[in-house]
Amino acid sequence: MALARTGLLAGYLIAFVASAARAAPPEDFYADVRDDLPAGHVTDGSVDYREHIQRCFDENAQVLFPGSDDPDRPMIYGATGPLETGPMRRIRFGPNAVLKRLPCTGDLLVLGRGTHLTGAVINGNKYAHWPLMKDREVKAYAYTTGAAVMLKGRNLVRDCFVYHNAGIAFGDWGTSDNKIYRCRVEGCGFLEALGDLGYWGSERASADGFYFGSSSRYNIVKDSEAIDCSRWGGVVTESASYTTFVDVRGGNLHFSCYGFIDIEGAGPGNDLVRCRSPNSQINVQQKFQDVMSCTASRFVAEHAAYPRLIGCDTVGGPVRLCAAWKNKFVTAGRQSPMLAGNRIVLGGADPQHSLTVICSDGLGTAAWNHLYGFDDGAQRSTEMLLFGVGHRDGNRQSWGDWAPVLDAHARPRYLRAWLDMAFKEKYDGAGAE
Repeated sequence: MALARTGLLAGYLIAFVASAARAAPPEDFYADVRDDLPAGHVTDGSVDYREHIQRCFDENAQVLFPGSDDPDRPMIYGATGPLETGPMRRIRFGPNAVLKRLPCTGDLLVLGRGTHLTGAVINGNKYAHWPLMKDREVKAYAYTTGAAVMLKGRNLVRDCFVYHNAGIAFGDWGTSDNKIYRCRVEGCGFLEALGDLGYWGSERASADGFYFGSSSRYNIVKDSEAIDCSRWGGVVTESASYTTFVDVRGGNLHFSCYGFIDIEGAGPGNDLVRCRSPNSQINVQQKFQDVMSCTASRFVAEHAAYPRLIGCDTVGGPVRLCAAWKNKFVTAGRQSPMLAGNRIVLGGADPQHSLTVICSDGLGTAAWNHLYGFDDGAQRSTEMLLFGVGHRDGNRQSWGDWAPVLDAHARPRYLRAWLDMAFKEKYDGAGAE
């Protein structure tokens, strides 16, 4: 019995020590970035302190940006980029602390390999950037605007907020094992300056929320949001693989962007799990990608082979696993799609698509899907088209006007970003010139 008690006590001690080791370090563990700012410095975001903040990063492994007790009077640290940390650093922002990007091209905050970033609020200050962005040389999809946060591998980013950045919010080129938890992106890019063109494709509008490219691998974005990003809320491309988006939300408030999440030009094994947008699309265009329990305005996988779409909902639009050219279907579909348990709720009479799957090998599965077709008495949407699908048990079609169902999906909302109407009125359409 005594031995048992001794073993139990030892277990408690080990658990206590382990818990203490995992606890957050005290505030005096961090170097105060203000100690490197010049005498008489201001924290209203009006002065460029890049050199001073960079010196603090160079000389300290742990850096704190102190905040304030008054949310109406935050401590704002102005800087141009790049601000680069060394490897294995710890960067922390206190409550009501803001890093404000002053006009510059290139990346703002570059995290060294293994660096943790916690609580950062980054004001991209995009409207102050417009003359710089508008007048620079425009190249075919160049990323010269720069990311607010650039990841260099094995980074952990938690509880951060990027808004009004002129370019990408969180970017990764060729690095891996990055984790982004509970982060939010709002209002990135300059789409509003392009006017109502009905087309999103301008390099000046390039801005994504979470971007993974250049063969990066094993990244995760979880419990995060991307609102009004001029291009996509999330992107996996350039052979990036094994990236996971879990419980990510997004959508458009003021303008119609490219879409919610895009997996295009990517490698295999990328997963979308419980990702939700009420008014923006999900594109999956490569082999061996999984989309599970997601919601979007539509799903498009016209070039995908072996995709899996399981338990998903559309909000007003179709599911399309085929290609159409000049209003005609291309019958050379992709191999072995798997669709099961999806609900396709149409908000109008699309003349081409509802649930449309064209399979080239006869081995695809489309089972237990429910198409809620649109029919208001005057117009009726097309019936589902399953061509070359080998297994199609349990599919159902219903017809009606599903406006009450569609209206039940809550729209996203802003926390900090806003649309500068005076800017929009001044430059409306000017970006297309």
